[in-house]
Amino acid sequence: MNIKTLCLITLLSSQLGACTSGNSPTLGVSTPESPSALLADLTGVWRGGSSGTYYLRQSGETVLWYGESSAESPAWAQVAIGKRDSQNQIQMDWYDVPKGNSANRGNLTASVLPQAKLAELSHTGSLNESDWEMLSPAPAYPLVMQDNPMPMLPPTSNFSGVWKDLMGARFYLSQHGQELVGYAESAPNQPEWSAILYGKVSGSNLRLNWAGLPKSTQASFSLSSGTQRMNSPNANILMLDQSAPGQMIGMSKWARVN
Repeated sequence: MNIKTLCLITLLSSQLGACTSGNSPTLGVSTPESPSALLADLTGVWRGGSSGTYYLRQSGETVLWYGESSAESPAWAQVAIGKRDSQNQIQMDWYDVPKGNSANRGNLTASVLPQAKLAELSHTGSLNESDWEMLSPAPAYPLVMQDNPMPMLPPTSNFSGVWKDLMGARFYLSQHGQELVGYAESAPNQPEWSAILYGKVSGSNLRLNWAGLPKSTQASFSLSSGTQRMNSPNANILMLDQSAPGQMIGMSKWARVN
C-alpha cells in the first residue's frame, strides 16, 4: 500500500467516524437552529399573520404590547400584558380597547421562535392572530413600575371609554372590575408619543403604570415609563393627583368623549 492510498483511507475513515458519532460533516450539511438564535428582547414593531401591527415592549420577564388592525379607525385595537418564562413562552392577558369596535378579552400563550417570530400555542377569546414576525427592533429600556399602595375600595364609576386631554391626546380605557388597561396616543397617525396604560381602580381613584411604545415618533418617549394617580370628581372628568409621585403622561385633566 503506497502513501497516497493510506492517506485516502485515513481521510475517509475520519469522515465516516464523524457521521457515526453524531457529528455533522463540514461540507453541505446544515445544523439545527441554536437556542441562541432566539431574540433576547422582543421590543420592537411586529406584523401579525392577519396584517395587524403590534408594538411590543419587554423589560426583564415583563412583556407588553399594543396591536391594531390599522392606525386610524381600526376594526380592533388590543392591549396585552404578561410574562416571558425560562422556556421562552409568553403568557399574557389581552383586552380590546375602545379605539377599535370590538370588546373581547382573553388569554394567550405563545412561543418565541428563531428568526424573530412568535407562534400561538393556545388562546381564549376571539384573538385576531396566531403568528407574528418582527418588522424592526427597537431599543430596550427598563420599565418604571411602582405599586403606589393605597386602600382598595369598590369602584364608584366605570371608566371604560374614550377620554381626551386639553392638547387633544386620546386615552382608550377598558375597565374590568378593579383592573384597568388602556392605550394612549398624542395623535392617531404617527403620534409623537404613545403608551400602554395598566393599573387599578379604587373608589374614584386610578393608580396607573404607563409604558412608552415604539410607535412613538419621539424616540426618547418610546423608552420612557412611569406611574401616576388620577382622581375622578365626577363620572366624566379625571384629574391628575398632584400630590402623588410619578412622571405624568398627557395633560393633568382628561374629559370623557364617550
